[in-house]
Amino acid sequence: EAMRGVTNDLLSIQGNTGPSWINKTERAFFRGRDSREERLQLVQLSKENPQLLDAGITGYFFFQEKEKELGKAKLMGFFDFFKENDEEAKKIAKEGQLMARDLLQPHRLYCYYYQVLQKYAERQSSKPEVRDGMELVPQPEDSTAICQCHRKKPSREEL
Repeated sequence: EAMRGVTNDLLSIQGNTGPSWINKTERAFFRGRDSREERLQLVQLSKENPQLLDAGITGYFFFQEKEKELGKAKLMGFFDFFKENDEEAKKIAKEGQLMARDLLQPHRLYCYYYQVLQKYAERQSSKPEVRDGMELVPQPEDSTAICQCHRKKPSREEL
């Protein structure tokens, strides 16, 4: 059940035979589950102003009693979702690719794990001890993988 939306996205990407982006509609759009009350209010606004907003809940869990009142929306294909604002979607996609290319470099992953393990180590209540049967795993020399993050402060706040 948790993978339903992901599977829908993957399948819609593979079978992208929908209308061209030029045939988009000029309305705000939302689909999602009922995880916050504001989402239910958004659906109510959509019912009152359908020419401006197309909002729907695709799955009820927290507010199941509202399903009869607000209805349940069908899942939307990945490309159908993004045709609502094509230039912004293209910009988001390009920036996402560039960010992923930058942030998923091996040295960034090492830095991330370094920081996570440092925080984890700070929270340990006892000292680690070497026990029988444990063995030291030698680490290869790789000067490009050395984390420098802890030695410099960020120039700006990251997301």
